[in-house]
Amino acid sequence: MTGNGIRSLGLGFWAMLSVTVAGCSTAPTDQAEPEVPVPYTFWQPAGDTAQPRPWAIIIPGGGGMEVFGDTEHYFRWADWLNDRGIDVLLVDHATASTELPQGENERPDFWQARIVGHAVAAYRENGWLDPQCPGVAMGWSFGGAGALELAAGGPDVLAGLVGAVGFYPLVAFQPDGYAPKVPVLVLQGDVDDTTTPQALANLAENAAGEPITVELYVDGEHAFDVAGLTEPVEWNGGTFLHNAEAAAAAADRLERQLDDWGVGSGGCTTQ
Repeated sequence: MTGNGIRSLGLGFWAMLSVTVAGCSTAPTDQAEPEVPVPYTFWQPAGDTAQPRPWAIIIPGGGGMEVFGDTEHYFRWADWLNDRGIDVLLVDHATASTELPQGENERPDFWQARIVGHAVAAYRENGWLDPQCPGVAMGWSFGGAGALELAAGGPDVLAGLVGAVGFYPLVAFQPDGYAPKVPVLVLQGDVDDTTTPQALANLAENAAGEPITVELYVDGEHAFDVAGLTEPVEWNGGTFLHNAEAAAAAADRLERQLDDWGVGSGGCTTQ
């Protein structure tokens, strides 16, 4: 199930909590599934798992893998990335809380980054997500906070990371002087009342380190890229609604950015 592009749930869990993912072994010597699954991940490679490829980590929004009834949204993006030769690991923080609960005083973005770190370490123990290949962290809404935190850690924390992408990311947790170690691309609707364009502009203006680029899409609400939201959903003071034109423009922009970062080529040369 892991070598043909079909999603499979839970392909590895590494219980060594104190080990970072930066120095994990990358040699794909054994493609057998681990004995203990990661119950909060989906692995969707672009092809044969023995072939090193660029990779992407997908972190969903606050509802986990479902967006108001649309259970395929993140898998559609995984398919889109697979079509461009990119392996995809989807990390669902909503179900990870059983295995890795959030600490009492732990910031949500720190927690999400910790969950991703555990998952990536497990996969790298099995030769996947080669850190010598370029990779990106991608997060939506609440999950965007995790992607921003991974950008702050950069390749020192997640080896191979070259960029981060936030679709209308939550920006409530970043401290003053937030300093990403890899460039960040934000794809944002201009009428979003949940993650406001002004909040993102302030984040980008006050950030240090690598650049944060914010792209605004006309008439884009929160969740503008979620195809299942054909009717507006009002929640927590904001409107969630698909906008096909904005979604297509964001996909085009993302493709150009992945190419610029060297992630969209579908190939990877390892040492």
